[in-house]
Amino acid sequence: MGILNYIKRVAVQTAVYWGSPVNDGYGGFTFATAIEVKVRWDEKVRTISDPFGTYKLSKASVLVQQDMDYNGYLYLGTIAEIQANALYTLTNPKTIPTAFPIIAYDKIPLIKSTTKFVRTVYLGFRND
Repeated sequence: MGILNYIKRVAVQTAVYWGSPVNDGYGGFTFATAIEVKVRWDEKVRTISDPFGTYKLSKASVLVQQDMDYNGYLYLGTIAEIQANALYTLTNPKTIPTAFPIIAYDKIPLIKSTTKFVRTVYLGFRND
């Protein structure tokens, strides 16, 4: 069994992902439409380096099966759970206290492959 098949087997948790963050010019971001993805969420605080070389604390590392954007957001749960809470807005993950920003990522190619990767994103603590 290959590692990608293993990741598919262990990535059984549902998460909501907001990608394509675009600066709105007012200190915030707009995001692409939220989608559900299958993940393996490992809640563990560790020090990581972001894409700019700054050391930060990460609250979780998450195995994912697709590319994800720096400054995108992940929420452990479903779109239906978000829609059931009147205080949350599906178009803005910052309204959801348990949605966390992607502060770093790893994308490691499989041996002898240029098209297949193992992907891990690291989530930061909320500071807003």
